Amino acid sequence: MPALKPLKPVFLEPPSPISQPSSLSSDPAMPTPKAAREVGYSTAALRKWRREGKGPPFIRYGRSVRYRLSDLRAWQETHVVNPACESGDQR
Repeated sequence: MPALKPLKPVFLEPPSPISQPSSLSSDPAMPTPKAAREVGYSTAALRKWRREGKGPPFIRYGRSVRYRLSDLRAWQETHVVNPACESGDQR
């Protein structure tokens, strides 16, 4: 029987963690009921807007829908009305 050669140790580098954009880790996604409370609308309104392609941006994970707080805030900012600039409201 031939002599066996000693095996060389093989050092594998540890797998690198999957890097996620910092916005995802610092801005967790919330379910529709919590998002509805954040923006002051009903869950039915958010569902209707999703179907119509309106409302705040959302994330879909299969059948699950989530909203990021930053997206909700940005969407709200697009709906701010300055009364001084509102046209046709002269009394």
